[in-house]
This record gives sequence, C-alpha cells and structure tokens, in this order.
Amino acid sequence: MIDPVDLSVDPVARWAFQQANDAFVVFDRRNGQITQLNPAAALLTGRSPVTACGTPVASLFKVAPTNGHTPWGTTSAQEFGAVLGLLDGREQPVRVRLCPLPAHTAPLTLAILTPCPPEPPGTVVRPELSPWLGAVDQLSVGVVLCDARDPEVPILHVNPAYRRMVDWEDSSLGRPLLGLRTDDPSRILLRQALREQRAFQMEVAHQRADESENWLHLSVAPVGAAPGPASYLLITAIEITGQRQSAEELRHQRSLFQAALESLPVQVWMRDEEGRGVVQNLGSIQTWGDVRGQLLQNSPLAPEVVSRWHENIHRARRGEVVRRQVRHTIGFSPRAFEEIVAPLWHENRIAGVIGVHIDITERMELEDTQRRHTEILQNIVEHIPLMLVCLDSNHQVIWGNAVLENTLGWSIDELRRQDRTPELYPDPGDLARVHEHMREANAIWRDFQTRTRDGRSIHTTWAGVRLSDGSLLAFGNDITERVRTEHALQSLNTRYRLASQYGRVATWESWGDSTTCAVDPILFDWLGYPPRTERLLWAEWQSYFHPDDWERAMQVALAYWKREIPDYNVEMRLRHRDGSWHWFLSRGCLIPGMDGEPARMCGAIIDISDRKSHVNAPPEHPSPSCAQ
Repeated sequence: MIDPVDLSVDPVARWAFQQANDAFVVFDRRNGQITQLNPAAALLTGRSPVTACGTPVASLFKVAPTNGHTPWGTTSAQEFGAVLGLLDGREQPVRVRLCPLPAHTAPLTLAILTPCPPEPPGTVVRPELSPWLGAVDQLSVGVVLCDARDPEVPILHVNPAYRRMVDWEDSSLGRPLLGLRTDDPSRILLRQALREQRAFQMEVAHQRADESENWLHLSVAPVGAAPGPASYLLITAIEITGQRQSAEELRHQRSLFQAALESLPVQVWMRDEEGRGVVQNLGSIQTWGDVRGQLLQNSPLAPEVVSRWHENIHRARRGEVVRRQVRHTIGFSPRAFEEIVAPLWHENRIAGVIGVHIDITERMELEDTQRRHTEILQNIVEHIPLMLVCLDSNHQVIWGNAVLENTLGWSIDELRRQDRTPELYPDPGDLARVHEHMREANAIWRDFQTRTRDGRSIHTTWAGVRLSDGSLLAFGNDITERVRTEHALQSLNTRYRLASQYGRVATWESWGDSTTCAVDPILFDWLGYPPRTERLLWAEWQSYFHPDDWERAMQVALAYWKREIPDYNVEMRLRHRDGSWHWFLSRGCLIPGMDGEPARMCGAIIDISDRKSHVNAPPEHPSPSCAQ
C-alpha cells in the first residue's frame, strides 16, 4: 500500500481537506494510484480511506469518462462526466473536476467528485441539455439524442413524435443505441459516422408491434464543440412509408417501361414492301429526321445516306441481315453507328425491312483512346530509361522491356523460361531481401547489389506495385554511376572537413537583398560556442565582432559590392566564449546573378590568431653569451 501523501504542508489545508463536504480524491498522475480520500469521498464511493490508497483511481468508475479518453495523467485542469461503481452494485453519476496540485514530493492531482442530481422520469439527459428539450418535444419530426462520449452510445432522450413512429418503450432509455433493432449496414454506418465525425442519412425499415412495417428517413449527425470530439449523436426521423410505397409502385412501372425499351435498340425504323417509312421511334427521328410516310428517295436524308440505305434495304429484301459500322456527321458533330437491317417476315414472306441504329460513338472514341494509350504505353515501355518487368503471382516473368535485357544481359524469353533471381542476387541475405520486397510491393524504392549475366556487380534500385490480378509491376534503375558519384562526394566532403579542421578555414555566404548571412558552423566551434546551422541576422553576426572592426568590415564589403575596390580582404577580431578576441582574415568574391549583376558573396574566414600573436610579440633579447 502506498503511504498517504499530505495534500499540503499547511495544517489548515489538511484540516479543510478532512472536514470538506465535497468528495476529494488525491492520486498520483504517474501511475494513477490513489494516495488520499477524505471522509466525504469515502462515503460517496463506499471505499475505506485506508484500503483505497494504492488502488487505481480508474477502479472507482464503472463507466469511463464521457469525453472519450482517460485523462488521469493530464497536467491541466479538466472536467467531465463519469459513473461511479458502488460496492453494492449501484451506479452513481458524478461530475469529475481534475485539479493538478503543485509538485512537492510527487506529481499529484486532486479529483473533486460532485454527484449528479437524479434525472427526471423518461429521460437520462445531462442537465446542460434540459433547456431545449421542451422545444424538441414539440416537434413533429422524430428526434433521438444519444451520448457520443460513451463507447456504447446510450440513448438519452426520445421525443413524443419518434415514440409514436416506432411504438417506443421508456425502458429502452439508457440502452446502447447499437443494441437496438437495426440491420447490420445501419450499425456499420453509425460506428463509421462516430469514428469519422461526419453526418449521414439513411432509410431504415421498422417492425411495429402490430407487425406492420413503416419506413423512416434518418438524419444522423455528431454534435459537439469544434474542434473536439462529438458529445452527442443527434438523430432526426421522418416517416416515409407512404412515399416508399409510391416510390416502389413507380419503380415497378419504370422497370416495366425500361424493360420494353431495353428489348429494342435505341433507334428503330421500319419500311414496307414499297419502301415507305411506317415506323420510327423518337431516337431515330431525332437523329435522321421524321421520314414516316416517305419513300427513301423522297426523304431529306443526305445522298450518301440514301445510297447506303438503298443497298442495305435491297440486301435485306433478299433475306440477308446486314450489319456494318458507319460514321456520320449529325449537325456539326461526328457520330459513329452500328447499322443493322433485317428482313421483316410475315406469313412466310418478306413484308418489309426493319432497321436499327446503335450509337457507338463513345465506344469508338474509347477504342481510339485505348489504341492511343496502348501506343503511348508501348513507347514508354520501350524508351523510358528504366527497367520494367511484370511478374505473375508466382513471381514468374510475363514481359519486360529492352532496358531490362540490356542492363541484366538476359533476354525476356530466357527470363521467362527460368527464374534468374538467384543468379542476379547470389548473396542469400540480398536474395531474401529481394523476395521480401516483392511480397510487400509497396511502391517504395529499395537499393540492391545486382550481378549481371557477364559477372559484373552493379547497384540497382527497385520499386513495385501490385496489380488487381495479383501480378507485380516492377520498376528498376541502374544507379551504379550515382553510387560512385555519392561516394566521391562523400570523399570530397571528408577532405573538406579535414582541410577546414586542420587548416582553420571556415566558409561564409551573404545575399545582397537579404538581412541574413550563412556562416560555417565550425567557426562557432572554434570560438567556443555551440555550432549554429541556421542563417544569422546581421545584428546577430555583428554581436560576435570587435566594436572597432564591424564598421570597417561592412565598408570594405559595400565598396567591393559596388566594385569600387578590386577584392574583398579584411582582418577582424571575433569574440571567444571566454571573452578573449581571436583574429581572422575574411576573403570573398562576388557571384553574379542571371542579369550579370552581383547577387551574393561567398568567401572564407581564416584563423590568423597565431600569426597575429607572433607579429605582436615583443622581440627576444639575446643572452650575453650569444652577444659575444
């Protein structure tokens, strides 16, 4: 058991803690264990102050805090609702106010427990909602209010309109919303709305007590103070049983009408034995004009259309079914059609012809687009400077591009016939990493050491994505030259660091239109300061200068910037952290911009303190023996 920790060193405060009517619980924020209970808290919770010490403060509560998290370790004041679990099995709703105490011997928090007054009959809504529930109860729209801070989403209030809609029983108040009679999709939507903090609408069927079914349109919206989590779930309901029945009847009639339309092509026409138009649907009229009652040669169709239709009708009258794809310009829009002309048989003879036009413009455009895309992809595959390979679900090669063949040395047919992965990655560790990378297929680039057919070792990088059919599309690149360049750059950087360290040379850079400058971090290390990698304001940079040197250095820099002097060469003193002054030589040059005018200055700062101390040292006097 943890020894109780005094609330305060003040004896008056200790007396007030014990005599207070409010329930006080003190617990350690580090582990959430109780250190003290006053008599009021012991009476409210039913716990002994002695046995309660050392137990988790969360064990006092049957229902977690209703703000959706457990703030026992917080260092800021908070207030929330919770439910105490009493030892006799009863529950006691309370308001919990957390007040972190000043740290003396341990980080403590004072929890003040205030019992909530009993709820009025027919509702379990918290007191802060009571003012507007009367207005809600007057609405003709059904309203259900739930507690979104509780994971079970208990029902808090139901207005009379909703009670009439669903034969509501008051015994359901306080029950979890997700436990009511709803189908699985509704339950999923409710959970998703709470998790994503978004509103949604749905229609649900409800079985009434008399076994009749009514339909409700529900609007579900999480409600709370932004930007925090929702405190309530508000559901409004409108009965739409009549609308649903009308909609079902309309849907049935529409399905019959749609079935009739789907049994016929979009554009239909018919001509009798004399070649006169007798039937033409609306689609055909809109496309070709109304030619009913007219002979083909007298119709307002274009001559090329009349000629082709004459040929089709002639072939159909001989018993042939004609099918072809044609292109026309309708108005100013080019269109594509599939024409079908068939004989119309009646009493074992051909009594006319029936024609169908199906607009396939979009399909033809899609095919043209697919052809263009295929051509583009083929060119990309063949000319992109990357290795491309497609593997099936068993990681067998399906196809690859020429770059793959040229880089690895094997042809695609050879790669198809035999798995070359062990030859490409002879090291067992590399081979295992390759197989793992294939399984992940997470479009992340990973570098490998690869052996080509001729035995060369090259550096490659690979990324892959999984396609819908389970195959793997992998992209690879030969990065051997890049790796060599990186190694060379690392070597160059190493030489620069060594030269900077042992030659006592640092770099600097400034910009003409900027109020900042960049100084090599190693310079601050020489001066005894922590290295600074960020740009410095001119005022910050000036703070390191000797008061007699700043103006002179700036005047020389400005004169050099204006090209009044041939070069920039300044000796200056910088302050060491120990208060001493070190001599440095600053040299620089101008870097022109795109317009040829100076854009920035770059240079070096050389430590000349040793040279200066040697020059300024007093001359040594020879000893008498040396003088002789």
